[in-house]
Amino acid sequence: MPKRSLRTLLTAAFATAAVTPVLMLTGAQVAAAGVGSNIVGIAEANLGHGACDTNSAGGSGYYGSCGESWCADFARWVWAQNGVNISGLTAGAGSFAKYGSGMHSTPPRR
Repeated sequence: MPKRSLRTLLTAAFATAAVTPVLMLTGAQVAAAGVGSNIVGIAEANLGHGACDTNSAGGSGYYGSCGESWCADFARWVWAQNGVNISGLTAGAGSFAKYGSGMHSTPPRR
């Protein structure tokens, strides 16, 4: 795997893992800890996979990841695999900032 792809994937995995403390705010700690652990586990299961590779769920890539910068696609895909409502999230990293603004508890499930 090219160094750049590995670096991108690791960056996305670390960004996804960084969400765990946010998920644990305001009384949802027991449920959020499980959600955070599952999210990290799904991200780790895809370490070493490229943008167009078969993902851990058996599909190809992570949404529109093939042929574009894909860190936000990866994070969005990982959240969706755990049942997190990803409406409003796009392939743009800025959509995550908008999604998380004012968040005080576990993201809503689908």
